[in-house]
Amino acid sequence: MSTPVISVKRARIHLELYGSGILRDINVVDEAAYSFSEDTIKKKSTNEVVGTIASQTISTDGTLTLKLGDTSYENFVLAVRASTATQAPVADGTFTYPEREAGQSFKLPHSNITSITVTGKTQGVDYKFYKASGIVVALTDNITAIPACSYSSGTTKRAGITAGGDKYFTVHVTDVLNGEYTCLYRARALLPDNISLISPDQYGVYDVKFELLLDDTKPADAEMGQFGFKDVIQ
Repeated sequence: MSTPVISVKRARIHLELYGSGILRDINVVDEAAYSFSEDTIKKKSTNEVVGTIASQTISTDGTLTLKLGDTSYENFVLAVRASTATQAPVADGTFTYPEREAGQSFKLPHSNITSITVTGKTQGVDYKFYKASGIVVALTDNITAIPACSYSSGTTKRAGITAGGDKYFTVHVTDVLNGEYTCLYRARALLPDNISLISPDQYGVYDVKFELLLDDTKPADAEMGQFGFKDVIQ
């Protein structure tokens, strides 16, 4: 289930290097558009043996696009170049694929993973996984636990600007006209290593895209799940 694209015209944007608490004013942008998706999965009862199968709504993925004019783009470049903190990636991990009936799920140790490998099983045939939440859903019955499976958290656990060019921010969107505020907890800017290579369109507008990542330190029952929250400006 996907939310419609939420578009805020003439939004004021502040970027915060993830976890730093320091906000950088990008100025008013032409448009901020974001959307996110959810899915409903089955989960086993708490005793993992018998009981009614419960359902759970999880966040799956999200995107953000900022349309920047000349001034806001210059401020964006300055904010990105000033954000130099780095953090080493979380090491790849191993897990045991548990006994599961088709449609049942389990959670990996991390969220925002990039890939998993299950011995003797094929992704999309025997199982599917949700990168943001780190949840795996069995598509076929698995009657015997499979040890020594692996997953990669890749660059999605990094913060700041890394040698690979990944840039992570908390994005603050203020809709002054309608008196609303949106906080997107964790966004990865999809930029080339040389951000000066981004070119404006024929109208002089720069499109900057972000992948919204799930922040599993935040409440899961908010309006936007663990992608962010909305509030009214007092």
